[in-house]
Amino acid sequence: MTPEQKKALIRQYKQSPPPAGLFRLTNERTGRFLVGASRNVQARLNRFRMDLKTNAERNEALQLDWRAQGGEGFQFEVLDTLDPSADPKADLDEELETLLELWWEKAEADPALSY
Repeated sequence: MTPEQKKALIRQYKQSPPPAGLFRLTNERTGRFLVGASRNVQARLNRFRMDLKTNAERNEALQLDWRAQGGEGFQFEVLDTLDPSADPKADLDEELETLLELWWEKAEADPALSY
């Protein structure tokens, strides 16, 4: 790979938006879960991991379960991502909200198990 090709790849990477989408954290022992949407879904999952490991998570029930069971019993996953819109006027937050509503409509998950 030439230095020019390498620079082009780095520039392309920096200019591409992070994947926006839906995520889920699941307590595999109890079945409780948290589903959410984020403009940068992978970064949000990383933030959850860090907050839980450092006892800084604001969701008290989730933090208590993490402390009691440890991190090994939790699954972090990306449920769906949005393709970047070609329309500069597109409202990403609105699209994420709609995607989350659609997920809840299709999901067979019990809302009572949600954190």
